[in-house]
Amino acid sequence: MSGLPATPCPGKHKDAVDQYKELAALSPKDPEVFKNLYELSEKNGNAAEAAQYLRTYVTLKPTDAAAQKDLGDLLYDKKDMPGALAAYRAAVRIDPAIKGVYKRYIELLGAGAEPAEFTTALNGAIAAGEADATAYASLGTLYLKQGFCRRPSTCSRSRSSLTRATRWC
Repeated sequence: MSGLPATPCPGKHKDAVDQYKELAALSPKDPEVFKNLYELSEKNGNAAEAAQYLRTYVTLKPTDAAAQKDLGDLLYDKKDMPGALAAYRAAVRIDPAIKGVYKRYIELLGAGAEPAEFTTALNGAIAAGEADATAYASLGTLYLKQGFCRRPSTCSRSRSSLTRATRWC
């Protein structure tokens, strides 16, 4: 999410942060100021400050799915699981095709999630190309529990005939 130009002098990040803080005081409703403060703080290795600025940015610009995902990743790394889950939910709600969010999102939803949300998340992971065998197995189990396939033997027969049909194509 790098909106800042490359800085030729890495030591200048501190000065830039100070200048952007002044700008933030003058323009507290400008989301780009907080996005730049987030990026600079992250480059300076100040994760706590970066999280604060990113939260402000997504509050001012809640439709930025990539920023919501970045916030989820940052909060996940800080072990703030409820905050990370909320950010991932927002990212997926804004852009269901977003990449790089589903593995952690599904992990945080866990087994206690509402079946509809969990099913949507698993289908989203499949559509985004981020599903692994566990995701497919979980989705199959959910479908079985929800009654989409009443008899497992019927599902097996349908699956094997589909596999045979696919092999002949």
